[in-house]
Amino acid sequence: MSLARRVLPALLLVLIATPCLLRLALVPHRGFGPDELEHSHFAWRMLQGELPYRDYFEHHTPFFHFMLRGLFSWRDVTHSGDEAIAALFDARRLAWGFGTLTLALTLLLGRALRGTRQGLLAALLLGNSGVLLWRGFESRPDVPAMALVTLSVLLAARGFAALLAGASAFPALAAGGLCLGAAAMFTQKVLFFGPGFLLFSLWLLAEPGLAATRRRRLVGVATLGGFFLVPILATLAYFAGHGALAAFVECNFLVNTRWPGLRARDFVAMMWGYDPVPVALCFVGALLGFGRPSLANLRRGEPLLALAFLSPVAGLLVHPAVTLHYFLLFAPLGCLYAADALVRAGDALGARFRRLPSEALLALCAIALSVPGALRLREAYARGNWSTLQGLRFVIANTAPWQPTLDGFTGLGAFRPSAFFYPFVNSHTRLLMGPQENARMTAALRSGRVAPRLVFLHEDLREGLEPEAVAFLERHYAGIHQEPIRARLFDNGAGWWSDVGPRPLGFAKDDRRPHVFVGDGWRIPSEEDGVAVRRTRARRSVLLLPLRRPRDGRIVLRARADSEALPFAFDLLANGRELGRATAEAGWHEYGFDAPRDALRIGFSAIAIRFDPLQPPEGRRTELSVEWVAFEEAPVSGAATNESR
Repeated sequence: MSLARRVLPALLLVLIATPCLLRLALVPHRGFGPDELEHSHFAWRMLQGELPYRDYFEHHTPFFHFMLRGLFSWRDVTHSGDEAIAALFDARRLAWGFGTLTLALTLLLGRALRGTRQGLLAALLLGNSGVLLWRGFESRPDVPAMALVTLSVLLAARGFAALLAGASAFPALAAGGLCLGAAAMFTQKVLFFGPGFLLFSLWLLAEPGLAATRRRRLVGVATLGGFFLVPILATLAYFAGHGALAAFVECNFLVNTRWPGLRARDFVAMMWGYDPVPVALCFVGALLGFGRPSLANLRRGEPLLALAFLSPVAGLLVHPAVTLHYFLLFAPLGCLYAADALVRAGDALGARFRRLPSEALLALCAIALSVPGALRLREAYARGNWSTLQGLRFVIANTAPWQPTLDGFTGLGAFRPSAFFYPFVNSHTRLLMGPQENARMTAALRSGRVAPRLVFLHEDLREGLEPEAVAFLERHYAGIHQEPIRARLFDNGAGWWSDVGPRPLGFAKDDRRPHVFVGDGWRIPSEEDGVAVRRTRARRSVLLLPLRRPRDGRIVLRARADSEALPFAFDLLANGRELGRATAEAGWHEYGFDAPRDALRIGFSAIAIRFDPLQPPEGRRTELSVEWVAFEEAPVSGAATNESR
């Protein structure tokens, strides 16, 4: 073997592995797409014992959500913002694993049907493609489906090749069918591969020049098809057993036929814009590959590759709602055709210009084709996720696990219930719901029957609700300086609100009482001495206190300090103005601070607890466990008080 032939595979492996590892490093930094949080929300609801399609609307087949439910069960995603965010990154790493597996499977498929160089180049092209960068390591069902489809084509090609050679084909064909059926239960878009597999099976059965008997071929085709149905029938049986078979069929298939999507040509143009050279090579390679049917190619499974690729491509003509991640499913097969065209061109030029071996030409092309992917990867690091993570933390900290949120398509309520059957209310779901359901939602909000604690008033939600409902939300919900989160100020006009009285910091089952929101500097709710509390965890802990009619009064905290942490003192501030200082005492006490009218605001007043440790014992934290905060009407006297109870 020449030096060039030895160096080329090593170079290609380095060019494949480098962006792959950089994508893994990108997992905690890259901004979230709403789809990722959408799927996490559905998985969380399954973790709460709810059933998709029956208990809430969903239009994706469920295997990915079953998978995420198992992954999330290892973390306390319901109560801890940090744990929830860690779970989201776990889901991304899982998706990255499936994407990496797809690169390996693409290499194996190329080597099995074309050659090692084609397999390596196909994996390189896929790994540097825009669609894999933007969608291939996000937590979405299309990523594991991409791996399963590629594996299915590989196994089916090997199985049919073994069958036609007189060897045992059952294991490969059975596994290939299972993979394809499982992929369809990750995303029903996989069904667009069905016509390709069917046409290949009919071709295989009808071809007269094969040594294998038709009965043997029929058994092989039946094995593939039968095992393809196994995951699908098992899923149907599961939902039938839970009384949700009709809902499963309606949401996954009938609804999607009328889903308002974008035109396919917009996404084809997008793919061309991302990767014009690989797309052009794919077109050339496909033309060359389709133009050479022969018995030898049939025995190798070449027509299966062609038809499995053409089928979802042709599906673009009838797909009711094309998305960018649809291209993930057949991108590995397309990259194999592009790699084939590249190798053919390299071999042709190498034969003409003998001083420059084809391997050297391919190496130069591989480096050049990796540059756009590297530049895109660098740009991806600039798309941060800080605001989304802060929003998720705020939502989990300020809503109990049973308190609903109302969302358009931000996904910030990923780990909380939804206000309505449709978890995301936007222009798409509005068309599906129809005017009557939309009117019922408006009436539910106005009557107070549905009173979400938080709403995410993004453009998507504005487009999904009736104008009357949007105006209602704008009137009764106020911003918290974390767009697009709006928090309920009072009682939405129901008449039960009072500024005066205790407001628990822990989660209370009774939502018909004055409330308070927590900002930075608090631990997750817990229980101490049989009391629901929230502990401070920073030098400054902030509360957002809604007040309808500020007047002279007092801010009172009922709190407990650990005796081991004493002595320490703390100040209370209202909207940046110091109200006074209190010395913490062991046990439960009520700490009152006079609050003049001009220190408070209509709407949210920011109440901050600021610690001033006097002699903090080594290794001890100066913290308070706060049960409630209250506003009380009282004359101003200019001093803070401690009252034991």
